[in-house]
Amino acid sequence: WEWSEDANNLATKRSDTTVVTVPANVSDTTTMVLLGGCTENIQAVSCQNVTDRVDIYYPETDTYQASTPMLTPRYRFSAAALGANIFIFGGRTNNDTMVCEVDMYNVDTEEWTALVDWVNCTSDSAAFVAGDNVIALVGGYDANYTETSGLTTLVTVGTGTGGTPTLTFTDGMPIIEARGDHECWSDRSTVAYCMGGFNLDDQTGAKVSTEKYDIAKGTWAAAADMTSGRGDFVLDMLNDRLTVVGGEDNQTGITDVEWYDLANDCWTSSSSLFELPFPRFRFGGAVDPLQSKMYVFGGQGPRVNNAYWPLESDVFWYQETPADTATGAAPLLRAWTAIAAAAVAAAAAMLA
Repeated sequence: WEWSEDANNLATKRSDTTVVTVPANVSDTTTMVLLGGCTENIQAVSCQNVTDRVDIYYPETDTYQASTPMLTPRYRFSAAALGANIFIFGGRTNNDTMVCEVDMYNVDTEEWTALVDWVNCTSDSAAFVAGDNVIALVGGYDANYTETSGLTTLVTVGTGTGGTPTLTFTDGMPIIEARGDHECWSDRSTVAYCMGGFNLDDQTGAKVSTEKYDIAKGTWAAAADMTSGRGDFVLDMLNDRLTVVGGEDNQTGITDVEWYDLANDCWTSSSSLFELPFPRFRFGGAVDPLQSKMYVFGGQGPRVNNAYWPLESDVFWYQETPADTATGAAPLLRAWTAIAAAAVAAAAAMLA
């Protein structure tokens, strides 16, 4: 690992922040929008202090810009971007109350618009773009955490009057295994993958299963299992491989990284070689494709005194860059950087 203070921490400690990367055709630079989250050390499942904070992060300049707050403070929600518009679905607000209103944030104007209610809303679902003007919502939990959804809901975004889009909800093919706290990724037009998470109806721990969604056919099929079950992790595409970072199983944080090879349908674990510096889960994260970096924002650390999971404000990045083949170096250079002064001080103290 390489430790550094070469980037800035979050302005506030928080977990369960949803991070959406604006599509490249909208912005010339990578733009990450950090939405909502929990701002208290969680002692149980629910959070009593939920934020409406919105920050825009520009990785190339390592700068944050505070933006217009969300219409309703929320966490445990899913989001997806179509053009300059980010749509947020489900989740919970203070006192763990379910939020069914779908809101839209425009990156260009930094304005929010309330749209319609998602009638069968869930928390802890996953969202991905599934073709032109379509967002797929997968899984999640009901209001009382008593049922895990296996539904796939397709949301078609239409052109409405006055610039406000219309949303049409239709049922798609259910996912094979109902799950929440999972993650999904899509190439936006042909294929999507969902993996991990939990099912409240069983006590077998975090799921290892991966499912592949054919966007044109609207069908799910089983894919190779991850090497480790996990929920509340980060997933994104980095250098043509799906990269999974951290998460939790049985309320224990996970440090390792896994990579999925789409062409060969196989997972590779980092083992101890490229682990996160600290166990981390319920964090936000996204890839900056211009720098080939995976960013991890905040989240929750290891449980303290068997009483609570502390919030974090530090930021890690993980980088893969092609090496110069003329030097005979390894194909990829990988490094984690923890962006936290406290971490640097702790590492120095250990070496003293």
